[in-house]
Amino acid sequence: LLSHTNRIMSELKHAQKELEDAKEAQDMTVTISIFAASMIIPAFLTEFKKEHPHIRFEIIQQRDRQEINHHSRVDLYLSSSINPIDTDHSITLLKEDILLAMPDTNPLASHASVNLADFEKADFITLQQGVALRNITDFYCRAAGFTPHVILESDNPGTVREFIKAGLGVSFAPRITWCGVGGDHVALVPITTPSCQRYISLSWDENTPLTPPAEELKNYFIKNFKRFAEQYAGVNSSCLLYTSDA
Repeated sequence: LLSHTNRIMSELKHAQKELEDAKEAQDMTVTISIFAASMIIPAFLTEFKKEHPHIRFEIIQQRDRQEINHHSRVDLYLSSSINPIDTDHSITLLKEDILLAMPDTNPLASHASVNLADFEKADFITLQQGVALRNITDFYCRAAGFTPHVILESDNPGTVREFIKAGLGVSFAPRITWCGVGGDHVALVPITTPSCQRYISLSWDENTPLTPPAEELKNYFIKNFKRFAEQYAGVNSSCLLYTSDA
């Protein structure tokens, strides 16, 4: 009986230790829901991990905020909008221009800037409907007086780049967070009319206090995201705007 009791007590101690470890891991995990800037987030979080190696991440990449209800807890939300959003539970991290990406063989590719209305008859490669960036670019197309003729919807900037390079269409590309779309026979040209830009914002639940690790990451975003994003784009040669000398 004693041998059985000792084994049972040992198993209980192991179970208690596993529960404590699981609770500690949960307490050190920050859940981030990403609706924008997904291309540069891995490198950004890698920099954060150098200063906070014990904090873990759970990344949720979703199309729209309606999907959040299916997840039990989200600490931070990274999203984009056509206007800056600054409230008690959100802050604008970055403003970036939205450029027009086109094959470098396009006659307008070497221009210093273009008017969006000149592309009314163009074939567009876009994100899927319902995605924030797609909503923003559709808004600018309406402001230019047309509805874009969409030949392909893709959430992968690499796929967008390959289709543009093949000469199949044009696309919108945020200058900083989509910098990898440019280069390799793809020109990124500023849009003069209308002036096209978007804002990257960080938000959190106003009714739920953040855990210490989530607070650490929130403050790191606020302090470092803009600088990091601009440096990330600056050292990536594919982010440079196309010129006739390139």
